[in-house]
Amino acid sequence: PFWSNFTHQSPRTLPPIRTPRRDSSVMAFASCEYVFFDLDDCLYKNDWRTMSHISARVASYCGDVLHLPEGKAKQLFEEHGSALVGLTSEGLIGDVQVDEFLAYVHDVPLDGIHHSPPLREMLQGIPRRRWVFTASTVQHATRCLLALGIQDLFLGIIACSSRDMFGRAGYVTKRSQACFQAAMEIAGVPQGQAHSCVLLDDSAGNLRAAKEAGWQTVLVGLRAPSGAEVDRTCADAAVEHLLELDTAVPSLFTRVDFAVVVPSGKRPRVSSQQVCVGRSPAKKISRRSLSPLSTASTADTMWLLGESDAGGIRNLHETSSSSSIDSSS
Repeated sequence: PFWSNFTHQSPRTLPPIRTPRRDSSVMAFASCEYVFFDLDDCLYKNDWRTMSHISARVASYCGDVLHLPEGKAKQLFEEHGSALVGLTSEGLIGDVQVDEFLAYVHDVPLDGIHHSPPLREMLQGIPRRRWVFTASTVQHATRCLLALGIQDLFLGIIACSSRDMFGRAGYVTKRSQACFQAAMEIAGVPQGQAHSCVLLDDSAGNLRAAKEAGWQTVLVGLRAPSGAEVDRTCADAAVEHLLELDTAVPSLFTRVDFAVVVPSGKRPRVSSQQVCVGRSPAKKISRRSLSPLSTASTADTMWLLGESDAGGIRNLHETSSSSSIDSSS
């Protein structure tokens, strides 16, 4: 390759290059372009209080409004995956009552959900197409995002409990493949590009469905409300809290494609050449794509080859400060 002609200093004087194993599941995240975040107990943690409130409201609707036997709400959930799917499947509510049911059960306080500057900063550091993908309603998701102060950081909300989703997939749970296909349609994922999607979720069942759809997965939250460990079988990575994501999956946070080190004052002798950038197909790299960045630890200059000069330089600054380059992205 063209960079083999460059004169390198001894490796001992250069910042160490962190190169994950090529067969590591973390490597797969480098090709992800669409990042889907679950909402409740994922984008925020409040000891499952919100979901407890919603469960209580579901039981109240079944008992106080529909006058169903005690325990029916739990039975519907266990047999159908969600109370809504159970109520509609068994003919206990009609289509005209669905909106009333959803508004009733999501009329809950948002205990412990508040602005989180660290969460906002972390999300802003992910240079990909970010979506919220939730089993709840658009209205509930909007309330939570506003409370967190991150409502402007997503391209949109994909809500399984919405008229749009009902029209696309019917009354189904989030774990339905029809729901995942609809999510990709809404997000504009090209045909055959399911591998470019990643789901961050606290539910092992949702991650299993994502894997079946061809997505990458990250488990957020290692224990269930019962205290039992969450099954990680279908998780490519796992974190206790979303704020640990940059450590667990660093390749989601960078756009650096390739970097070489050359002696100070020199310039790579290339004007236009076909090269393979990271995991991307071969593409033209022009002279304008070569951006110099002096490193503090050596007299050499790092030359970045990538699609985005500004983004690449920013990320290279970040990796240089920690004396490492993530070559997986």
